[in-house]
Amino acid sequence: MALRKMLCASHTLPIKTANCPKFRHTRPTDVRIWPASERPAFILLFICGNPGLISYYDEFLSAIHAVSPDTYEVIGIGHEGHSAAHSLSYLEALNRPATFGTQPIPGLQQQIQTKVEYIDELRLQYGRNVKLGIMGHSVGAYICQEIMKQRPEAVDYMYGLFPTIAHIAKSPNGLKLAPIFNPAVITLVTAFLVCLNAIIPSWIIEGLIRGVTGQHRPASRVTTELITTPGAVASALTMAENEMKTIKKLDERFLEEYGDRITLYFAAGDSDGWVGNAQRVKDITTCLDRSKRSTDKRKRCRVCDKGMVHAFCLEHSAVMAKACAEWIAQDLA
Repeated sequence: MALRKMLCASHTLPIKTANCPKFRHTRPTDVRIWPASERPAFILLFICGNPGLISYYDEFLSAIHAVSPDTYEVIGIGHEGHSAAHSLSYLEALNRPATFGTQPIPGLQQQIQTKVEYIDELRLQYGRNVKLGIMGHSVGAYICQEIMKQRPEAVDYMYGLFPTIAHIAKSPNGLKLAPIFNPAVITLVTAFLVCLNAIIPSWIIEGLIRGVTGQHRPASRVTTELITTPGAVASALTMAENEMKTIKKLDERFLEEYGDRITLYFAAGDSDGWVGNAQRVKDITTCLDRSKRSTDKRKRCRVCDKGMVHAFCLEHSAVMAKACAEWIAQDLA
């Protein structure tokens, strides 16, 4: 125990590392670890939305770790191909044929399988006595759902923040941005960014991002990292294209079967452009209320009353972290 505390004290948190899959055609993914200072009793694995740069969530995950017991370990994992450190080559980003020695751009299913394999590794490392919760933002919640369907015995609890788990293509943003979610446009966007980055320095690009989006540091730096890495943009757009085709009908059977282990958190009313209208939230709430094995009366579907938006990690990390820590404590009580 003393050694674990010394290791935690000697590192600046989070510890930055990478998950290196053992299989061909997969790339390393960024991982952040906030280790438990005591022997771990609970692990929280956080899965990004899209784009899947885990750096967007450093403040949020740091805040969860700060208000959690010493026996909680917090881990965040990014998406394959979405970071500057492990990005695609230009030929891969432009989706050139495999005859050039390239690998395909990782899509949604590959991201899911990478996370399933990581869950398997966590269980091997920590054993079955340690509780494991998985938390996902946006499409990360859909990935959590698919993980839990494949490994129900490995996951104790699931938390979805502004989850896009049904008919994302029919959401306001899905309808508005549909034209750019196709291979031809993705290639054009990627080629444009290759040229842009060859002409304009990154500090000017960050200034433009801050002016146009209103983002502040550190979020603007992360967005700059994304825009100045054409391969990451290609990966994010390709994954989004897959999401539009894949995330359709609500999996009511899943929610009813595992509802007593799931907590979902939605924006108020129709304010979330990626989720859809309030009726969709009501449908999801009904499914959770019908959970076959629910033995408690806790609200498993919650609606935000704090004015948070879908991209909560840009402005509301501390508030969201406090709420998440409370849900986890209730589940583990």
